Order: sequence, then C-alpha cells, then structure tokens
Amino acid sequence: TGIHENTFRLEGEYSFTRSVSLAIVTPFISRTAPASERASGLGNIELSLKAASLAFGEHGLLLGGGLSAGLPTGSDAKGIGSAHIVELEPFVDAGYKRDAFELVGFAILSSTFHRRVGEQAERNLTFNFSTLYKIQARLEGMIEVATERALVGPESGSQQTFIAPGLKVYPFRNRS
Repeated sequence: TGIHENTFRLEGEYSFTRSVSLAIVTPFISRTAPASERASGLGNIELSLKAASLAFGEHGLLLGGGLSAGLPTGSDAKGIGSAHIVELEPFVDAGYKRDAFELVGFAILSSTFHRRVGEQAERNLTFNFSTLYKIQARLEGMIEVATERALVGPESGSQQTFIAPGLKVYPFRNRS
C-alpha cells in the first residue's frame, strides 16, 4: 500500500502477587510515507490485568488469561490510534519454558466501544506467538509473530501477519 510506519513501545508490568499483575504499553508511532500522510505521535495506551496459574509450573508450563483495555490516547486527525474509541480484549495464554528457551502463545478477541454515530463496530481475532532466548542474565533475544483476522467491521475477512525481532533488557538485577 506504500505506507511505511514504525511503532516503538515502552512496556512496564507490576506484579501484585505471584499470579496477578497489571501491565501498561505506551506505543509511539511514526509514519514516514506516503509524504501526504506523514505523522507521528502517541497511540492508544493499553492497560492489562493478567492472571496466571502456577499449577504446572514445575513442568515449565504456565496457563493464564486476563483483560486488556485500549484507552483512547491517540489522534483521530493523524490516523494514529483514536481519541474516543475504547477497545476491550479478553485473552487466554500459555507459555512453556525449558532452560534458556521460552515459547508463549496468546489468543485474543477484541471489540470496540464508545463509537461515534456512523462508525461501525469492529471485532478481531488475534493469535500472537513469541520465542525468547536468554543471552545473558539481564538480556534476552526474541521474535514475535502475530496474525490478526477481522471478524466484524469494514475490513471483515481480511488478515494481517506481522513478524518482529527484539531484545528484552532487565535494568535491575532483581527481575521481579
């Protein structure tokens, strides 16, 4: 489509207990092409309440789920996020860890709310997978793959798949 866009995310998470946490994701988006659509700014901030079961932890398996909320902190004028739409995303997840290697998978169903008159409802199904490898005590390499299919809305039936490499850095010795 000729659109060139980069997203930079700052993520943080705080665990209240060993099995319940709250996470925040703040995306900064920069669109460089086409020239007529150049823009940059903060997208929608995401808050997630997560729960996990440690019942199979001794075997390296973690099962969980939760609820994420996309808050309207973007800009309708720039086409980055939204200034009014709220998105709710219940999800389930599973993770497997063995030595320095980790696999994680998510299934997410998202729906939009607080739409303006004339805006169509949207509902998407997303599967997200990631692989993490411990390089050093406070540095991990990762690859994420996400595929999303529109179930309801103007893009119903369309599908997108993204692949993203990255590094995960723990700034403090105590990783918790």
